[in-house]
Amino acid sequence: MTDRRQSFALMDCTFRDGGFQTDWRFSDAMARQYFGTCLATGVDIVELGYLNLDPGATTSYTGSYKALPESLTAQQRELINPGSMKVTVMIDAGQIVGQSPQAAARLIVAAVRRTPFRIDILRIAAKSNEVQASLALAQALAGHGLEVMLNLMQIGELPADELARILRRLDGEPLAALYFADSFGRLLPDQVHRLFRQAAEMTALPLGFHAHDNYGLAVANTHAALGAGARFADGTFAGLGRGAGNAPTETLALLKSEAHAMDACERFLAEHIEPLRAVANWGYSPTYRCQARHNVHPTYAQKLFEGAPLTCLERNDIIGRIAGHVGSHKFDLNILNQYT
Repeated sequence: MTDRRQSFALMDCTFRDGGFQTDWRFSDAMARQYFGTCLATGVDIVELGYLNLDPGATTSYTGSYKALPESLTAQQRELINPGSMKVTVMIDAGQIVGQSPQAAARLIVAAVRRTPFRIDILRIAAKSNEVQASLALAQALAGHGLEVMLNLMQIGELPADELARILRRLDGEPLAALYFADSFGRLLPDQVHRLFRQAAEMTALPLGFHAHDNYGLAVANTHAALGAGARFADGTFAGLGRGAGNAPTETLALLKSEAHAMDACERFLAEHIEPLRAVANWGYSPTYRCQARHNVHPTYAQKLFEGAPLTCLERNDIIGRIAGHVGSHKFDLNILNQYT
């Protein structure tokens, strides 16, 4: 029987993407086990949250992993021990659009220097209209000892000709990887496989995939990406992530060519992830499936779970009506308030 396991870099995003469900607050007991669990499970890179570019505006996030490093308590800082794994943090490209690349780079370098633990990689989450500013920032950061990865968001909504224009301009850019994020969780495995095959023909950059589980296909889609040549894959423990969640890290670890003992992972899941389900409502559901089918921004569905109790039919009906609004692929609280 052919061994279908593959060699790729596995990134765990529990403390970043999972933060959308926990307000980026994780117990010290969980953090104390997290890094050892990642290492034992076969994780190569840990993503710890968002980099803080405004150290004077962090008070509301004290004790969380939302605005690193200022949002961390002294205890939390001491618990970060990645060992041989690389550490990445994220910024949204919208934070730097409108600034000069040099000014944005200075803010980022200053934040990295304020951080009491090593940061190896900066991930820039960008929509297609933010790619140019993101590439200029990557160029400004060259020589500062920081790898840069570009995460192209909402890849399932990006027209093929626009994606081709982006890909043609990437060779020679100082990027460690180009990620495709299925932000709405609405791609199918054959679409993912075709996307990565086509992208590999147009750019020599290493490719990565960040899946969401709105159709229950996050693992299948990630497997398709790897089969088409992706060299990086994202997961979160038990899929803990925004809305429908992500591909489970512990499942993706089974796809890796190296065998890993899973006892520590199972204990971590039982002691720290499963108890979160009582307070953080994530994972595949009919409502998140409906949201993906209607191509509606996932925050609408997430907010419907957080507000006044609604039945599944009521949530789905609201999603259907929101889909009738122009621009429903962007979250607008005014639109949501019309129906809740």
